Amino acid sequence: MKKIKLIKILAGFFALMLLFTFLSRAADSVNVAQVETKTAQNQVITHEVTGTGKVMGTRERAVFTQEGQKVEQVYVQEGQNVKKGDALLKFSVKYLKKTIKEKQDAIDVLQGKINDLISAESVNQQKRNNEFSDAQENYNSAVSSGNYSVQAAQNEAAIARQKLQDYYAQRDAAQNDVQDKIPDEEKFSDSSEFDDPENSGDSGNTDRTDGEGNKNTSGNGDNSNAQDNSQEQALIDDIRAKEEAVNEAMLSRRRELQSAEQAIRDTQIGDASDSTLENTQAELETAQKDLETLQKVLARKGKVKAPCDGVIKSLSAVTGSQTGAEAAVVLYESKGTFRFQAEVSKDDLKYIKSGGEVILKGADEKEITGAKVESVKEDSSNENQYILSVQVPEGTLSIGDTAEFTISQDAGPFNVCVPLSALYEENGRYYVYVTDTQNTVLGEVLVARKTYVNVKDKNSSTAALENGDLSSDQKIVTSSDREISSGSRIRLLEE
Repeated sequence: MKKIKLIKILAGFFALMLLFTFLSRAADSVNVAQVETKTAQNQVITHEVTGTGKVMGTRERAVFTQEGQKVEQVYVQEGQNVKKGDALLKFSVKYLKKTIKEKQDAIDVLQGKINDLISAESVNQQKRNNEFSDAQENYNSAVSSGNYSVQAAQNEAAIARQKLQDYYAQRDAAQNDVQDKIPDEEKFSDSSEFDDPENSGDSGNTDRTDGEGNKNTSGNGDNSNAQDNSQEQALIDDIRAKEEAVNEAMLSRRRELQSAEQAIRDTQIGDASDSTLENTQAELETAQKDLETLQKVLARKGKVKAPCDGVIKSLSAVTGSQTGAEAAVVLYESKGTFRFQAEVSKDDLKYIKSGGEVILKGADEKEITGAKVESVKEDSSNENQYILSVQVPEGTLSIGDTAEFTISQDAGPFNVCVPLSALYEENGRYYVYVTDTQNTVLGEVLVARKTYVNVKDKNSSTAALENGDLSSDQKIVTSSDREISSGSRIRLLEE
């Protein structure tokens, strides 16, 4: 009986120990983190740039109006679709009429100014023509006068030369007459008398030679030779004087002609550049065009209408204000290709390439393929933002539509890729938790071990690590139901 009781007590003890063991393990399991694990994979990392933007036209049309007009009413707003001929805004008709009258008065003044300028130009031209005619006439007169003076001087010189020639002819004739009157015996007298000393001293009418060896007679013969020489010299001097007069006449004629030619050239020199007439005529043409435009607007009761089908891009006209020099309205024309524009961050630029494919999605959630990146330009209002421009395929979206865009770019493949949820960062270094075993009093347990890694690339879901950071069979903790640290006990989440 006692033996049976002892067995029962012993059985109860072991049952109680077993119960406590189960309770202990259950309590321990409650405090151990449950984790999900995954081994590193070889895969491609896809980078996606997404955002929202609007469709715009590529052809803009500016609507300019006359400056200073009072805007009575604006009928449109930005983003509104309009048809050709739709009223965009309306001017005050009263103020428009006032402007037309002022413009007409200004045109009359300009026309009068142009008439005065043309008349003055005509008078000046006539003066220039008269001055040229006078200068030409003076030149012709100088030519005639100069030629006459030169010819007269040349005639006088010719007469002087002829007088000298006549003198020589008369002298030679006179000498021949004298020779003819001398007896032959005297012409051929014995030359011994010139050798006789006694005869050589005779002072009679015998012949003698002068210092130059010329034969002459004493007495009246000396006076005759002196007179001849004086007359000859006078004639030679007269020729020289007349030739000098010819030269002086030629020089005088040259000076007169040069002066007359200069006077002609002076009359051909144009006036200083003066564009007053041209500028006034251009101003008149502009005023006439402005008047014509104002009259057309008045005929439409002050309404400014759309020149084409399109969408309002911007408005500078405001009800109650006056128009300025800038365009009152700018439209995107409905014709031509469209452009989608959206903002992207500076970090996204490395994933966007000119000509790259873009997927667009409009309000109907249908994907539009075939769109291409046209350009990416810096946003002048935000240095960290850029404007993405995309060519929209024809017949897909309309101006003013809002759409989403997606640009994808693959990188890799990489040998060691893990879910981004497994990656942690500490002091600028990345690490992951891998599973490991550890012996304890309760036996071998599973723990988490921190392992530092180097990240080559990552996107919103996956990180690519350097080769060798992890082995292919290591299990990486990808999620945990509570915070863990290196050495924390973990247990795998049962499927």
